[in-house]
Amino acid sequence: MLPEASPGRGVAGVGVAYILAVCLAQALGRTQDLTGPLLELFTLGTIADLAPLTGVNRRWVRRGLGLLPRSRLFGIQALIQVAGLADQSKPLKPEHIGFRLGPRINAVGRISDPQIVIDLLTTDDVGVALERAMQCEQINGTRQDLCQSIEQEAIAWCEQQRALDTVDIERDRVLVVVQPGWHHGVIGIVASRLVERYGVPVFIGTYEDDDHKVIRGSARGIPEFDVFAALQTCHDLMEKFGGHRAAGGFSFLANRLRQVTTRLSHYACQTLSVDLLKPLVKIDSQARLSDIHQGLFDQIDHLHPCGIENPDPVFWTPNVQVLEQQTVGRNRDHLKLVLTEAGGETIKAIAWRWGEYYPLPSHLDVAYKLKQNEWQGNTSVELELVGVRLAAGATPSTQQKGQSIGRGEGPLPTRLVGPSLPNVSVPLATKAGERLILRDAEMPLDAAEPLMEKALDTIASQPLPPAPSPLPAPTPAPSLQPPAALDAAEFSYSNRRYSATTKTASDITTLTISNPEGQRLVVNRGDQQGWLYLPGESAKPVDLSEPHYGNLVRAGATAVELQQLAQRLAVAEAQLSEKDVLLAERDALIAEQNVLMVQKESQLSTLKAENAALLKAQMQVSQSQTAPRQDNPAQAEKADFAAAQTQSMAVQPTRVAKASVPTDAPPQSAKVQSASPVQPSPSPIAESPVAAPASSPPLKLDDAKQQVRQGLSDRVWFCLSPDSQRDLAIAVAHLSAASGPMADASAVAGLATVLERELLQPLLDDFASYGEQTGDRDLTALASDLAQAASLAALPPLLSETWRALTAKALAATNKPRKALHETTHADTSAPPFPIDDSHRVMLDEFLQGWDHPIARWLTGGGAEAASDLAQVAQLQRASHPLPLWQGQMLQHLVLGQRQKKGILQKIFG
Repeated sequence: MLPEASPGRGVAGVGVAYILAVCLAQALGRTQDLTGPLLELFTLGTIADLAPLTGVNRRWVRRGLGLLPRSRLFGIQALIQVAGLADQSKPLKPEHIGFRLGPRINAVGRISDPQIVIDLLTTDDVGVALERAMQCEQINGTRQDLCQSIEQEAIAWCEQQRALDTVDIERDRVLVVVQPGWHHGVIGIVASRLVERYGVPVFIGTYEDDDHKVIRGSARGIPEFDVFAALQTCHDLMEKFGGHRAAGGFSFLANRLRQVTTRLSHYACQTLSVDLLKPLVKIDSQARLSDIHQGLFDQIDHLHPCGIENPDPVFWTPNVQVLEQQTVGRNRDHLKLVLTEAGGETIKAIAWRWGEYYPLPSHLDVAYKLKQNEWQGNTSVELELVGVRLAAGATPSTQQKGQSIGRGEGPLPTRLVGPSLPNVSVPLATKAGERLILRDAEMPLDAAEPLMEKALDTIASQPLPPAPSPLPAPTPAPSLQPPAALDAAEFSYSNRRYSATTKTASDITTLTISNPEGQRLVVNRGDQQGWLYLPGESAKPVDLSEPHYGNLVRAGATAVELQQLAQRLAVAEAQLSEKDVLLAERDALIAEQNVLMVQKESQLSTLKAENAALLKAQMQVSQSQTAPRQDNPAQAEKADFAAAQTQSMAVQPTRVAKASVPTDAPPQSAKVQSASPVQPSPSPIAESPVAAPASSPPLKLDDAKQQVRQGLSDRVWFCLSPDSQRDLAIAVAHLSAASGPMADASAVAGLATVLERELLQPLLDDFASYGEQTGDRDLTALASDLAQAASLAALPPLLSETWRALTAKALAATNKPRKALHETTHADTSAPPFPIDDSHRVMLDEFLQGWDHPIARWLTGGGAEAASDLAQVAQLQRASHPLPLWQGQMLQHLVLGQRQKKGILQKIFG
């Protein structure tokens, strides 16, 4: 119902739920704690549902991918760990969700209880999250086995029907496959694989009941075919159906199968021409292999996230030589190659699900995407092949690893007999912008997951083995010594209990699987043959390509891997517990040191009081003398000694002390007063005999520091830098000594300076770094605007749409007004340093949700309160000079607190 140009047209169901939840939260004023987690779930659902990564989908997915590695949802953290993505130091890519996280979530809904995933994504218990994630891992393994088994049966049926001429791809232009006993939860995945293999729309189904009366199935199409429109042509034959252009689901009575097949074929013949039943790959540009480097990959990486309707760029290179090739993967499904161009540098390549075409000819034209491989700290750019054909002038004859292919005996197969390889009779594009008439069908979400990068590089680092022969030579039976590295991992397979262990010797890893009857299966990593030990009998070789043994080995290897993961987690938890103990001991030592410091400060205060008493006594004696100071050298010497002792303790600027000295004081008294530090008000001897009665006893800087520290608490005080501690003490000392209605604004300005240093600067620095890491231009622009403004006044409109500010009339008043002190300010009527809209608030909130800093907790939890405090501080910071005393005191209360009301520093660090 949305127009074609609408940026929200492509949102999936999870997108609708996300928009509704955010709007509801905004209406209730509760967006602070929801933005990050909701965006993470939106990202998972959008990619997993194969929604187009265009419009708002692309913008929000880009931000969500940056949040996922540091997700606050324990379930997502656990799922990332079991999927082998915990070491990702960069934001996740869509393929990480499409091939790692998404299948583990979708598998549960397909073949198990969906409540497992609900518990996974909603739990606050780390243990429950890990348990549910491991369940998802095991269920996904079962789903993979089901898909492989059903796919093999479906291919066998199709080939049999083609041999009998009951199925003709070019005649029917659609493939309808229905067989009993298949799991309806995974047949949609098999349909996608059949589309890749045969190049035509596939409608696959199985019987929904034991009486074989109702057929339930799934459909997958090619880009030129509308699946939903095809189902609509059969609407009167369907019990129910639904879907979209690329995929759909349906159910109908079994006795209508022939009618449904006929109508679907009729629609396909009207829609598809024969030349569309070929693999098509859209080529973006021609490139030389020497052009492929890290810089080119980095430029392309700025286009991410790529996916549906926003694909990765595809390059092609003619006449590439294949130097090395081998099959890899647990079922040897994939091809790993080493390529070169005209004797230049070599480059590695991977071709997913091309294992059956091994070996490829030695000279090819190749179409590919770029991928980055990271292994043991080394990063390299490799190719992901999406199409090949014989190079111009090359013949199918080639020599590959001891196998000979004669002329005409080994052409590359067409789509009709194998997946993903293009028809070699179609000409390849020869210049940038032309289209290669090949199609690389988008690999479905639940397609066979690519082999882990670590495993591929481990294989690549080993010498290439010879091509496998139909009957591999038997290897010596491995030693049956029980491994001692780890405890046995217990698991179930086909309703039977097994235990699995691994050990590594001479760089060879051996997996041993045993059952309660004493039987053992021993397999060396990389071998296609295992050894079965029966009680009282010698070892027997077994072929691991047989489904029973192959699936058992995979289940055992998965159980060992999960056990190792659980043990690593247990070790990590033990280390965290030890750190907690050490932190508790450190806190106890700090508390003891604080007690000692208080004692030392008490002793120092006593000594200062005694010195001050001595000074006062000497001054009284000197004033009572009738003779000049030069006539009594002994008294003058004592007075000089007392003045020197007092001056040695003075750290408050002289101008503060002079302010409290009357102009009619005697010269000698004024001299002593100017050299003497200001004393705390509780001390009765701090007041000079000639001080003006209207002025309060001033604080010394050290005493002001102690007063601020006691008011803030040690927890907050030690979070501040020494410069901030000094600025706070100077401001408090000045305000305590100020007399009259005005105060020195420059002395009080340190209160706002502390907030700029402790709050604003860390926020600006980390926000700018976050913008650079995510690569989001909008975030980077906002960070730049904030850095240029560099003012506390820039934060309130970003934190809230309304806040409390001081009125203009109050700011102009010398004395604090009793009424009309505050007013409500709206963001649209304020004057921010740069234009601000709702998107800016969302971006800042997104950053604060993932920022691990006390400032973030206050800004997100305080909301309008934080905006109000910062706005008033900014107003007072810009006030006139000199500053009304009540405004200086109000600034002190905002920053340091008053009575039972906490100040900004306490709200952040307390």
